[in-house]
Amino acid sequence: YNDLLEKTLEFLRNFDNAKEEIVSDLRFIMVDEFQDTDPIQWEIIKELTRTKTPPGLFLVGDPKQSIYRFRSADISIWKDAKSFVKNSFPLVKNYRSKKELLSFFNKLFSRVYDGEKRLGIEVCFNRF
Repeated sequence: YNDLLEKTLEFLRNFDNAKEEIVSDLRFIMVDEFQDTDPIQWEIIKELTRTKTPPGLFLVGDPKQSIYRFRSADISIWKDAKSFVKNSFPLVKNYRSKKELLSFFNKLFSRVYDGEKRLGIEVCFNRF
């Protein structure tokens, strides 16, 4: 799997015309579950936006749900992405969970993400 990612990145960096061809029919790139993105995947995404007419980029994710560290997902990419994209819109309305559960998680994560970089990175916390 890593070979596929590494070769794709190498291809995009070495052949500008291929990169232009790939994105020529794309108006947008949307990445769901962005919190589980690994560094090579993030570089591929950025390469695809470095074109003459770059597609729009939508990144959707929740750093509190990052669970793929075992396969190189890196939550610090979240901070890089926030400075890379033009606009950020936190979604704080939850329609799936009961009020008691949301209160529990708000309390728990307000301690984890208190600005002290306890997880090695400062990630903003938006209450549900």
